[in-house]
Amino acid sequence: MDLDSTLPALQITATAIGRVEERFGMSVNLRRVGHSQYRNFDFNSMCVFNGTPLAANRDGMFSLDDSETDNGTYINSYVEFPTSDLGILNAKKFRKLYVGYETSGSIKITTKIDGNTEESFTLSAAETGQTQHRGILPMTRTQKGVYWIFICENVDGADFSLDNVEGIPVILTKGRR
Repeated sequence: MDLDSTLPALQITATAIGRVEERFGMSVNLRRVGHSQYRNFDFNSMCVFNGTPLAANRDGMFSLDDSETDNGTYINSYVEFPTSDLGILNAKKFRKLYVGYETSGSIKITTKIDGNTEESFTLSAAETGQTQHRGILPMTRTQKGVYWIFICENVDGADFSLDNVEGIPVILTKGRR
């Protein structure tokens, strides 16, 4: 067996387009142990002073409480829950999902099933303004699978608060995956 051989030289070709910088920040509510993540948020410090959220950078200090947009662009916000089989190994479906929420406009709820099936639903604010209420999402028969992800995001920069997403799964037999 001949072990005396030469490997070809490794070649790497790269093209520099420019400096890409992404910023990431986190905020933690110590009383409720809740956290928020901020991406591409051009601030180096944040605080709440007399009930007003403030952020600062090299250009000064800014109030975050009185801003509906970021320089004319809606502020996108979303929460994505971890992938879950809900503790049940079989495929499952839901007839309806119940969502407890409040919003100043509309929110979009998206379901992802088994990493490839995706469907979205839009819920609007209560007629009486930004109050807690429950929305019902009618699910379709094609929405079935083992692993589920639920995503909630704002529409046109609307403020929202999500209390819960509930549903009673219908467990399918193994042959009906």
